[in-house]
Amino acid sequence: MNTYTDRPWLALYPAGSPTDITPEFDTALAMFEASCETAPDAPLIRYFDATLTLRDVDNAATALASTLVNEGFTPGDRLALFTQNNPAYVIGMIAAWKAGGAAVAVNPMNRARELTYLLADSGAAAMVVLDDLYEDVAREVIATVPTGIRTVITTSAQDWQTRNDPRLFSGTRRPHPDGTLDLREIIADNTGRTLPSPGLSAADPAVLIYTSGTTGKPKGAVNSHRNLVFNAQVYRDWIGLTRHDTILGIAPLFHVTGLVGHLAVSLLLGAPLVLAHRFQPGVMLDAIREHRPTFTIGAITALSALAAAPGASRDDFRSLRAVYSGGAAVPPTGRRDDRATARLLRAQRLRADRKHLDHPSCATRRAGASRREFGRVVDRGAGFFHSRPCYRRRRCRGPGR
Repeated sequence: MNTYTDRPWLALYPAGSPTDITPEFDTALAMFEASCETAPDAPLIRYFDATLTLRDVDNAATALASTLVNEGFTPGDRLALFTQNNPAYVIGMIAAWKAGGAAVAVNPMNRARELTYLLADSGAAAMVVLDDLYEDVAREVIATVPTGIRTVITTSAQDWQTRNDPRLFSGTRRPHPDGTLDLREIIADNTGRTLPSPGLSAADPAVLIYTSGTTGKPKGAVNSHRNLVFNAQVYRDWIGLTRHDTILGIAPLFHVTGLVGHLAVSLLLGAPLVLAHRFQPGVMLDAIREHRPTFTIGAITALSALAAAPGASRDDFRSLRAVYSGGAAVPPTGRRDDRATARLLRAQRLRADRKHLDHPSCATRRAGASRREFGRVVDRGAGFFHSRPCYRRRRCRGPGR
């Protein structure tokens, strides 16, 4: 018997669960555009007291893409995204696709040495960067080290919102660095611009994500458009998500968990994505109370920090109907009478890691145990369907490169 041909694990799937998934769109850009056509005025990003609709994000991304093209960005070029979980990250990702290129996800914790390597290895031609990260890290790298960066677009973490939560933005400066373009000005000056179709294909690179470099130099993992569409559909179809759900962006968007489990799923569904700059338990708890998300996925350490946040109660998490975790086992809790912890951990139905959900039969077999024993580990099974990650040491190349 050929295990991969016969797929005996299908017998363990819950009744009605899909056994195969065929991508409905050739590209992640087409996936996003379909959501725009369906409900252009539906909210896509909720950022503190700001709401950006699908139309807002589409127009902003088109404005940025047209500016990139005017600055010499060509099909196959890479746009580095050096921000936190801000609206600019989402806009920059889509703009890279509209301009015919790919995005390079950069960890905002990177310092000069790491950034130098990533920019050189990826061959990025342009960058969207938080203004303070540009002043503290990127400016010197671009000025003193040979890179392919020709255009720098800066943005502030305080853009769009007006709340300026002191837990995150106390002392935050808002410089407009010389020699850079300002994202908000670009959007204001280029609203209404149009672009020809970039002619992307399913196999073209959509996002380049770098490994951590634990065992050697970081390697660029090429995520194609087909990768993103396929994996977003896996989340949608196995969890049962719809455009009426609200996704809590607890994982960093530069990480594959945030890329797929937050951003790609939101673009597929046209569902709101709640962003809060970076993870701070109290701020994230307030975002849950305000926006009432129904789904999230993140590291178990973040979920535990949420449950332990001062003032957290079981009612805070009642809107969440599906919570997935990864990165480590769910720890046994010594506070079984803590109703907030119990509510959050009971909502966790199965575990997800990297680019695909774990084998669903593991979650099905152990669902009862994980509900009774909050810290029971959900075993990781074999990957399912036909997803396969692709790792390359060399830079990703777009059409014709």
